[in-house]
Amino acid sequence: MPMNSDAILEVVFATPLRKRFDYILPTDCTNENIVGCRVMAPFGSKQQTGLVVALKTNSEFNYDKLKPVISRIDTKPILKPIMMQLALWASRYYHHSLGDVCFSMLAIKYRQTEPFQLPQKPYWSLVAPTKNITLSTSAKKQRECLDLLAENPSGLSSATLREAGISASVIKNLSAKGYIASRQIIVDELANIEMTTPPTLTIEQQAALEAIELAKFQVSLINGVTGSGKTEIYIRCIKQILDAGKQALLLVPEIGLTPQTASRFKQRLTYPVTLMHSGLNATEQTNYWSLCTLDTPRLVIATRSGLFAPLEKLGIIIVDEEHDMSYKQAAGWLYSARDLAVMRASQSDIPILLGSATPSLESLEHARRGNYSEVILSKRATKQTLPSIKLLDIRKLPMQQGMSKPLLDLMENRLQQGEQILVFINRRGYAPVLMCHDCGWLAECQRCQSHYTLHRAQNLLRCHHCDARRQVPTTCPDCHSGNITAVGAGTERLEEFLQHQFPDHAMVRIDRDSTRQKHAMQTYIRDIKDGKYQILIGTQMLAKGHHFPGITLVVIVDMDGALFCSDFRAVERFGQLMTQVSGRAGRGDKPGQIVLQTRQPDHPHITTLVEKDYRQFSENLLRERKLTQWPPYSHLAVLKAQAVKEHHPINFITELKKHMQSTAQEHEVALLGPVPATQLKKAGKFNYQLLLQSQNRKCLHLLIESMLECIEDKKLAKSVRWTLDVDPLEMV
Repeated sequence: MPMNSDAILEVVFATPLRKRFDYILPTDCTNENIVGCRVMAPFGSKQQTGLVVALKTNSEFNYDKLKPVISRIDTKPILKPIMMQLALWASRYYHHSLGDVCFSMLAIKYRQTEPFQLPQKPYWSLVAPTKNITLSTSAKKQRECLDLLAENPSGLSSATLREAGISASVIKNLSAKGYIASRQIIVDELANIEMTTPPTLTIEQQAALEAIELAKFQVSLINGVTGSGKTEIYIRCIKQILDAGKQALLLVPEIGLTPQTASRFKQRLTYPVTLMHSGLNATEQTNYWSLCTLDTPRLVIATRSGLFAPLEKLGIIIVDEEHDMSYKQAAGWLYSARDLAVMRASQSDIPILLGSATPSLESLEHARRGNYSEVILSKRATKQTLPSIKLLDIRKLPMQQGMSKPLLDLMENRLQQGEQILVFINRRGYAPVLMCHDCGWLAECQRCQSHYTLHRAQNLLRCHHCDARRQVPTTCPDCHSGNITAVGAGTERLEEFLQHQFPDHAMVRIDRDSTRQKHAMQTYIRDIKDGKYQILIGTQMLAKGHHFPGITLVVIVDMDGALFCSDFRAVERFGQLMTQVSGRAGRGDKPGQIVLQTRQPDHPHITTLVEKDYRQFSENLLRERKLTQWPPYSHLAVLKAQAVKEHHPINFITELKKHMQSTAQEHEVALLGPVPATQLKKAGKFNYQLLLQSQNRKCLHLLIESMLECIEDKKLAKSVRWTLDVDPLEMV
């Protein structure tokens, strides 16, 4: 095959390998705009889809040894230059395979050989004026269809005609007679939603809008209490960007928030609103990704991976609930969507807003140092007062399924007044432990050395670490007693108990198990707002950003455990979750109340949140972090290693630490480990960690690069699987 001697391609593949591979471009392939295009290339013993990341004239390898690519898949780059720039930065910062990073940015179907195309569907229109068409008097639906199309000369989709009562057979008959015809158009319909009038801004909202810079890169931290009107600020900023012919990206932490958020924006914007999240199937996700390549004004509302939407005319990025841990990828490439969003905004020289009622300590420290512009919204936008907080000391109270008598009486009183109650318990399933009352046997997952959780609705024992499942035994496997007891309470058991306590009041349980079906969460949210349910039982899925005007009482069953967790971020998450859950109350006409059951009523973190606010709470935590030199006053990375045999990860980390100790001292980086992970055994593998900590980010990254080269050069990882987590959010 003739080769183009001036064209050597640097190609990456969707593998963990951090290498780039050189290939020759055949002469029958043009190298014009090839960077960012996919190619089919020989890789090992098979052919694989690769992505061209550079074009060059020289290679460190002998030219005669280079293999040619088999074919060029794209005629123009599928990964645009601005996204390639972000991928290169991310690969360096997270020390991760560039191929893995690049392919993560593509739509699911484009990670293979699927040709790029914009989603299209048929639109029907008249071929000739209706006055020239004669139909029998019985063909009423056909006449109705023709009249509809006459009223809409630009055409109507099959779906729109179907909603109007026109069946597929009617369309087929009219098409066969030559009265109507279809043409393929790009699917990008505007929602048919009644527009709403913008509310009058509060003084704080007006000041916030004036403080936000929309012409260039600036990070604005919107630090506003729950219900302070942060979304209204988002809407007005986005509208200004869209009116200028640009595009906007809004990130939300949970799939369940996307329909609710989209509805609010569609009521105010006359531009396409595209949703992107993991609940879409591969075709839907690929279609919406493709629509983002159009240069027309558009708002994309997305969860974490939507950060990589290929918007070339992006004018603003907004990260709502910026503190939320859902923005951190938990497997594979362990990136932070929030931090990458800031980098994407910087590289594109556009503004980015980070919004939260409970900002992360890192963002608050950035604001302190002047890196971020902080905008404070201290009051609710609709003049409601913030809910009062009542601590219920349960140390000497009798309990039923985790609930005290005074709490049940308070709930009864609210229900009698026709109000809604949110009961928060951050534990799904029926019970966290199943045990034999006679001999003490515990149902344990042998692959994880942890307790199975009882899920009575499915009649299964499930491990919440590896998702192993087994049938619920009727007798004890050890002593054969039938006296098996469920210990503790999760959402299922609480629902069962409250149904018995309040049989005349409708209730709904919302957790990951009850919302597995597509659109289930959307349906629940609509029904809650319509007043169908008086009692809501839920996990943190209900704590994030939802607006339920009918809720006047929020019950927090038990959050004491977070105060004693070994993870240094646990207390911060406790304060954020408690504040966010509390923010669901009193958003309507009636004042709200929060009741927190606790055995630690005098704990300083709890009293600060109750008597003062999250801002004072966070300032106290920042002082503690400064004294202990934890982030944001130092920088971390964690090397995680796992293997079936426990000594393998221990030996791997010990050997690596020995090789790197002197280099670490030179770079002033502390190496701590090997230490067992919080969950020592998971899915049959033992997990150990090496913690890297430094006051200097640059020194930390130089050491990480040296450490990875050591692992590769000395082939230290023969018996283990390892991952690197830069800026970890959980010490697990």
